[in-house]
Amino acid sequence: MDTRQLRQPGSGIKLIICDMDGTLLNSGHRISKRSLKAFDEARKAGIRITICSGRIYPMLEAYVKELDIKEPVITANGAALVDPSSRSVLWSCPLPGEDALKLMEYCKANHMDYSALGMERCFFSGNSIRIKKFQEYNRIASQAGLPGMDLLFFDENHNCISSMDVLKILIHELSPGDLEGARAFIQNNTNLQFTSSESTLLDVSARGVDKGLGVRKLAEMLNLHKSQICVFGDYLNDLPMFREAGFPIAMGNSSRELKKAAAHITCTNDEDGVAAAIEKYIL
Repeated sequence: MDTRQLRQPGSGIKLIICDMDGTLLNSGHRISKRSLKAFDEARKAGIRITICSGRIYPMLEAYVKELDIKEPVITANGAALVDPSSRSVLWSCPLPGEDALKLMEYCKANHMDYSALGMERCFFSGNSIRIKKFQEYNRIASQAGLPGMDLLFFDENHNCISSMDVLKILIHELSPGDLEGARAFIQNNTNLQFTSSESTLLDVSARGVDKGLGVRKLAEMLNLHKSQICVFGDYLNDLPMFREAGFPIAMGNSSRELKKAAAHITCTNDEDGVAAAIEKYIL
């Protein structure tokens, strides 16, 4: 397929939605100057810009500020849409409390590294290694003059989440077989579903929640048709949003499954793949 053929779907784009890790962010977790410039040029052309990530909103806020995003942000793999100007949740679908508690009790009994993530606070198992990533994000937020997240540990019976909207449960593989066992438990004992944002992670949400749902909800809010949406992604949790966009673009470092679902494959996240595709096919 040549450039002229690809310019046809790209020319009608009104909204660009971009994943973060492995997509817009390079290996140093930074947004390049070229990407920032490409987004600025897209805005000048009347195209809206936002992000769709497996991260909860507080882990995105520093990047939202850097990108000057005005549109609702899709967070927690589609579990919540957040207005960046007010930090208010416009729509959300948290995990059912009974199922969330059931899964956490299973994780605790099997000595897993697990966490329950909400809008303002996150709870972690006492053996958590993954918490270091959240501590790193808090440092990034502090450097940007933004408040960090409350990073806390579960109490003995998980009573701490009783009044909390859990947007996602994250299970980090400590030992071989952890994720396989968790998948089987979820499928056989709960009304939850799971995806993966990294090879050693299991992202658990309410049934029916995924990035595709988040894209559909945002399209409804903005009164946009699927054909007017371009999405960028790199991993398995991006597959559902690829199905909800007229112009899905996979990074050069994407998983094989995502590349098969893409209209175009751009350069890697360390080669400014997002900016390269915007410049070539949309602007």
